[in-house]
Amino acid sequence: MNRLYDIKIPIIGITGGIASGKSSFSNFISSNDEQVICADKIIKKIYALPETVEFIKRLHPNVVKSSNNIDFKKLRSLVFSDESLKNTLENYLHPKIKNVFINEITPKRKRIFYDVPLLFEKNMQSHFDYIILITTTKSEQQKRIFQRDKSPPELITKILASQMEQKEKENKSNYIVKNDRDLESLKEEAKKVLDLVKLRFP
Repeated sequence: MNRLYDIKIPIIGITGGIASGKSSFSNFISSNDEQVICADKIIKKIYALPETVEFIKRLHPNVVKSSNNIDFKKLRSLVFSDESLKNTLENYLHPKIKNVFINEITPKRKRIFYDVPLLFEKNMQSHFDYIILITTTKSEQQKRIFQRDKSPPELITKILASQMEQKEKENKSNYIVKNDRDLESLKEEAKKVLDLVKLRFP
């Protein structure tokens, strides 16, 4: 197996569609003294760099506020309407991820969990020892996205359409967590998964 960035310890992927409950699941895992590295947080660190702000300002000046902060709501809307912009941005961000990821790893870990929303869309599955998929219904995703971001329905539709179909993700995963009940149920499922992972990757 060609493990991600040639890391020597097992890497367990956590993935799922937008608003499926990945972050809540990851929080439960990390609260049990496991290291969870989050791809979205890595990207946010890269976005916070002055050179990234300058790069985006050159691409789309109206996305950067007078305070020199990026308007992520506006940027997201542009990205999902312009494939060329999306590709340009991804080509800039992705080469920078490796160094941030490696610097995040704390010493003496037996394994690492990596929360990657687009794990399958980016064809990264061969780099993981084990993949956990968090799922929910499309209607639940739409409701959560709207509650969280107040995004217009047409943008929500575009975001969901840009992600791989859930059934295809299920066929590529090692373990499927159905997040269609309450947080307590998700927490119980996280404990079950963690026990399984510890047995497989002690």
